Amino acid sequence: MYRALSELPVPTGAQFINDVVQVSSSVRDNVRDVKRSLSTAIFVGSQATAATPAVDMGDAVASFSAPPRTVCSPYRAVLRETTEKKRYIEIWAGDVLAMSKDVTEAHGPFYTDEFLSALSFSPIDMAFMYVAEGNEPTQPSEKFKFVPHLGEGLAGRKRPTIFIFRWDPSANPCQMSLASVSPILPPDYPVLFGQPVFSPLDKNTIYATGYEYTPDGRLLGVRWCTNRPSGIWEVKLPPTTEGMEDASPTSLRCVSTKLTPSNLSCRSPRIYFDPSNSVAKLFWLSAASGGPHWATFSLQVRDLTVPDSNSQVLVDTVWEPRESDSFPGLYLDSNLPLSTFVKLGEQVFCVFSSIWGSRNTVLLVSVADGSVRDLTPDSDGKLYSWSMLATDGINRLVCSRSSPTNPYEVVLGELDPLGKTSWRVIHSPYIPARLADRLIRLIFLYHPDSRTRKDGDRRY
Repeated sequence: MYRALSELPVPTGAQFINDVVQVSSSVRDNVRDVKRSLSTAIFVGSQATAATPAVDMGDAVASFSAPPRTVCSPYRAVLRETTEKKRYIEIWAGDVLAMSKDVTEAHGPFYTDEFLSALSFSPIDMAFMYVAEGNEPTQPSEKFKFVPHLGEGLAGRKRPTIFIFRWDPSANPCQMSLASVSPILPPDYPVLFGQPVFSPLDKNTIYATGYEYTPDGRLLGVRWCTNRPSGIWEVKLPPTTEGMEDASPTSLRCVSTKLTPSNLSCRSPRIYFDPSNSVAKLFWLSAASGGPHWATFSLQVRDLTVPDSNSQVLVDTVWEPRESDSFPGLYLDSNLPLSTFVKLGEQVFCVFSSIWGSRNTVLLVSVADGSVRDLTPDSDGKLYSWSMLATDGINRLVCSRSSPTNPYEVVLGELDPLGKTSWRVIHSPYIPARLADRLIRLIFLYHPDSRTRKDGDRRY
């Protein structure tokens, strides 16, 4: 039973591509003692859903499609790493491999973790941004110098580096370039950058999370530790870039400015952009620096259309809820989803999952006034715990949920103009009949109220 249960897929991410939801899952392969990545395409254009069989991602480390209504919208980027430790960037246009670049010598492994990685297309330029381990220095004085890593769960991540891959499909042959981002910092103020996003207003501006060393030169682990020194930075790229030469990317020396105060630990920059209404806002999470681990977050926002504007607190920290069942504050697993916004009429909301009591629930937060609504209250007593995966930017969101008696399901939510949500399960894991029968008997033994359920219901 353990082997069968441990090999059930766990949804880890999703992306809307028109009426198709591309769901990524992680599954344990007990025979080879490895974790494998699966991808499933689910059509959600009507009440009837259809899903393709899960496909092993193989040597593809990550895959990401450009958002709609952007200059890169026809393209999909794939980061690939072979068993021979060869690394490639691929840009696909539909089923056609538009371009491929060997970047094995340019940097180390690609990063796909949620604390450093970025899969970001520029909304106004043919460019794709990602994060990888920078090459070790070649200078003898630096080569053998001790360099700390980013802590538990992130061992080996010592030099996270932002890379920008640009291409010109109109050129013949197609022109490509790769550049590494090297922010200009004081010599006694080392900062490691991750989670970068492109500015929608200027192709030469990006925003990123900067993980800082302590004043005595230590680098503290960031996983499960929201109190580490970190901040949101604005990084200005030079106006021109050069192409690759001998597989070595051009290093872009960039002016960088910290946007957040030192008493707050900040991460997870996300941008909402509406060109029709000239709206561009930067959101991020913050917690007290040096305070308790995994304390309550606040959600902050900055208007990018107003030069030198100050940040504002959209949802403040909650230290003592006014009532036992009132909003307890924001306790996210780690970061905001890559696609986290919906627009209902003229109102914009941020959607993400947060711990409320003993389970995760999905919250709808108004960008206008910071009001919070629970979209998945435990009204039926089934104790579902939810994880928000992605939105389509309009009124649909896809989540995963599980309970003590239900393995992970993928659920589609549709919001009406008033914010009321209708849910439907669009994908459930296959459970062999032999295992399902054993689970039913266990539930029957430990949950007397389950006797009203039908033994033929394979969900239990």
